[in-house]
Amino acid sequence: YLLKFFSFLYLFFVETNNWFYEKGIRKSYKSKKRLINVGNLVWAGTAKTSLVIYLATKLKNKFRVACILKGYAPDEYQLVKEKTADIFEAKNRLSLIKRLEDKFDVFILDDCF
Repeated sequence: YLLKFFSFLYLFFVETNNWFYEKGIRKSYKSKKRLINVGNLVWAGTAKTSLVIYLATKLKNKFRVACILKGYAPDEYQLVKEKTADIFEAKNRLSLIKRLEDKFDVFILDDCF
């Protein structure tokens, strides 16, 4: 019963958030650049960071690529920094993307969902 309660609570917050977007209370932002979101809701240790590194190394020959991490794990930051050129940490990734849009073609977001 406890899990059922939490699932209804989660559904309430998701539906309320969607309603705010539909009514224009919360605004969405459409970037002019490509965004690649790597992540999932809850699972750690599923090779998300490795995928970010792979994508960045494959795309950096054709595009100006920026990797954006949330900043939870310093070891992830260091690993991505060693393998890719441009890496940033930000809790508020939207404001960072807005500031960097003129400098990069592709943004790869690690742990974005």
